[in-house]
Amino acid sequence: MSSVTTKMRIFKKVGMNYLNYKLGYPKPFFCLYVSTLQCNLRCKHCFVESPHQYDSEKKEYWDNLSNDLTTEQAKYAIDQLDKIGISVLHITGGEPLLRKDLEQIALHAKMKGMYVSMDTNGTLMTLDRAKSLSCFERIGVSVDGIGETHEIIRGVNTFEKAKNAIKLLKQYTSSTIGVVFTINKMNYNNIESVFKFAKEHCDFVTFLPIDNIKELSLNKEKAKEVGEIILKLKKENYSFIENPIEYIELLPYFLQGKTAIECNVECHPSALYFVLGPSGDLSGCSSLYSYVGNVLKNDITDMYKQGISKISDTRSKCGGCSITCAIQNSMLFNQSVYKAVVTATSKFLRS
Repeated sequence: MSSVTTKMRIFKKVGMNYLNYKLGYPKPFFCLYVSTLQCNLRCKHCFVESPHQYDSEKKEYWDNLSNDLTTEQAKYAIDQLDKIGISVLHITGGEPLLRKDLEQIALHAKMKGMYVSMDTNGTLMTLDRAKSLSCFERIGVSVDGIGETHEIIRGVNTFEKAKNAIKLLKQYTSSTIGVVFTINKMNYNNIESVFKFAKEHCDFVTFLPIDNIKELSLNKEKAKEVGEIILKLKKENYSFIENPIEYIELLPYFLQGKTAIECNVECHPSALYFVLGPSGDLSGCSSLYSYVGNVLKNDITDMYKQGISKISDTRSKCGGCSITCAIQNSMLFNQSVYKAVVTATSKFLRS
């Protein structure tokens, strides 16, 4: 089956999810799979490794996780996600390329008719590995500044390795390749240079704010300035910038460390999306309050029903976030039909 045909199938499935949501019967379509917390880098803004990460409850949870799912367990988890209608699987980490079976997992998800994407820091990319990654529809490579700026955040020699990864992926895969730029106070002045780099080498760029690490957030003036720059770039390069314009309009608040709750954006844990943890834990979102069970131990339908029943409770207990996989998907489904189609088309049908 061709890539275009696959993307059209996914587009139609997400469209049905959208219609069900509008009719008052939301069904989950997206799952973020944290395939491992292992990583070869120690980035200063990482939600696990940052020296500014003070959430003791989350740290305790991460420290007590069991081993990553085996290949067969990961395939079984995908089978379970398929049962509740997940059509988009985004694989992240840690660093997903540390998993030697990553391609097997992605291919299994594709066999289930899922749109499969991932983000990587790119430093482990080799020619042989790049050739094997066409099983992904979309691959984002982290670039958090040009040259030294990127390396202050991610470590020595990481910029050239990320740049080489993009080159190899563009040359040897049929995947859509892009830059993922996480904005913080160490790199906000690299917005335009990273955008230019992405335009020269990639198919898209996406911008992320720091989540729940106040020390790396921007002040109000700088956040507004950065938001205006990105909004202007979005209007001039609508499809190239992956973020929906509605999300970009809220970036000045997110860059200050404000959450979706503070911006009056309603989230939909379990109703529109799930998070699958490295050892099989399933949650409605990144909040520990949305935990519903483990795919190796519990029935997926029961977990889905439990997630739906506790949405209000999760929202009331959660401190809020600005994480794109949750907030952007919620905003997508709250748009008018026309805007939702334009936004989804630019993502799922991008050539």
